[in-house]
Amino acid sequence: MANRIRKISGKKPSWLQVFKEDLIILLLSVGISFLVKNQSVTALSFIDQANFILVVMMALVLFSYSPLVGTLRSLCFYGGMIVGKHIQAMISMNYQPDQKTIVGFVIVIIVAIGLWYSRGKGQVSEMIAGAALGFLLVYGLNIALNHLAISSLYDLVFLVFGVILLYQNMKQMVMVCLYGLLFYFPFKIMILPGYYMFLG
Repeated sequence: MANRIRKISGKKPSWLQVFKEDLIILLLSVGISFLVKNQSVTALSFIDQANFILVVMMALVLFSYSPLVGTLRSLCFYGGMIVGKHIQAMISMNYQPDQKTIVGFVIVIIVAIGLWYSRGKGQVSEMIAGAALGFLLVYGLNIALNHLAISSLYDLVFLVFGVILLYQNMKQMVMVCLYGLLFYFPFKIMILPGYYMFLG
């Protein structure tokens, strides 16, 4: 089934190689998490944004051999960020992990598997890619019937990187952009307010 939805290319990695790569990703994401919280590096505060996490997940997943490998890489990245934040929080405030962390891991698994299949051929893959693009559009642009504005430079950079990662050919990209615009308005109206309410 995977071969029909997504063209698999490249040499299949060994589990030892996958483990080494995941360990490196985990350690790097812990380091990034500590770096962001350092107030002397305020230019990197954008790393806390959800669109940064999505773009990094896209890069990790879309170049993976299989959805399982892509999911493992995404979990290591997200887990490293969570571990780094909790270590800092427990050191400073004696904070304990809550249910939102567990729910976040479940969301990462679902999104990672979906992103892997977005590199395939056909309408379903284009819709999945469009959903990812629509999420980035919410952060990167403020779109209305008579209004179009850039939200911020950082968000625009992530939007551009997301488009580059999703690009396969011009025809596919046109369809992905159309689906992205269709997803933009529901995301803006319903999904993101719920996401912020969930985060508290």
